[in-house]
Amino acid sequence: NDLMINGEIDLLLNTTSTKNTIEDSTSIRQLALRFNIPYFTTTVGAKAAADAIAHMNKNELNVLDIRSIFQ
Repeated sequence: NDLMINGEIDLLLNTTSTKNTIEDSTSIRQLALRFNIPYFTTTVGAKAAADAIAHMNKNELNVLDIRSIFQ
């Protein structure tokens, strides 16, 4: 918790498997939200985010109006 409070964590992966880890995850998620730290609760979600970050670092970001896609 101190690492989040001190700004030493940039991204958080918080998975659960037991009753104790589920209870602990509530306070961890609350701190992540309070300190604006992106967090993921599945490894699949974290992998997708890591892939997206890597893609954004290598490529220019293009923004499209979603309405133009469906016209």
